[in-house]
Amino acid sequence: MDFSNKNISHKKSKCLEYLTFNHFSKMDLVKHCFTTRLGGVSTGEFESLNLKYGIGDNDNFIINNYKIICDELEIDFENIVNCNQIHSDFIEVLYEKPKIQQDDDAFITNVPNIAIVTNYADCVPLLFLDPIKKVIGNSHAGWKGTLKKIGQKTVQKMVDEFFCEPKDISVGIGPSIGQCCFETSEDVFKEFKESFSNIDAYCLKKYNKYYIDLLEINKIQLKKLGVREENIAISGICTRCQSDYFFSYRAFNGKTGRMGSIIQLI
Repeated sequence: MDFSNKNISHKKSKCLEYLTFNHFSKMDLVKHCFTTRLGGVSTGEFESLNLKYGIGDNDNFIINNYKIICDELEIDFENIVNCNQIHSDFIEVLYEKPKIQQDDDAFITNVPNIAIVTNYADCVPLLFLDPIKKVIGNSHAGWKGTLKKIGQKTVQKMVDEFFCEPKDISVGIGPSIGQCCFETSEDVFKEFKESFSNIDAYCLKKYNKYYIDLLEINKIQLKKLGVREENIAISGICTRCQSDYFFSYRAFNGKTGRMGSIIQLI
């Protein structure tokens, strides 16, 4: 596996492997990571660091997996906050840790020690940090969330709720399915064409199939709202191509675990 991308750092601790964004780490304001599938206790199709409840894995295994990554990041397991992820554009503003999981696909908060988590197996992870207002965000942008512009809406929510300025916000776009592997039908392509007038610039057609660049579309959405290109870091890793390191829904026909994208204000 090539982790030479200058935007990210590859961390190893015993069997555990995970990634961090260099521009986030330099600011020393957050604890964060994007996990791989390596270093946990889950077995079978969830081997080994599955961090998603409700998909058939043993809950005790998942709890242990969270504790492994929490110990590594020095995050209190009790501070972990998950959402149900329904491929929506719902964004939860957290002023305290919620008592139950919500039907959301994104969080924003300015409260330290709330570790917001979203889960992945090919969808696009978006992490946000405003170092001026000290606000973080975490958005799950599957192809449906990308269509609904959840990344753009997360930045707008940071502006509306905490008076952030888009030019100050840094973004990390984690490992996800690349254009090389995001094969879709004409029906889905037409949905993108209705939402993005210039979709042809981010789509290849081969043998009546369409290959859409979700990463670049999310990046363009963020830039249109005023996020600076130099503040957007993309991992450049395709989860399906690298399914020995990452869970991939497409590579394993849906029978697989989920990684975690985690961020917490210090």
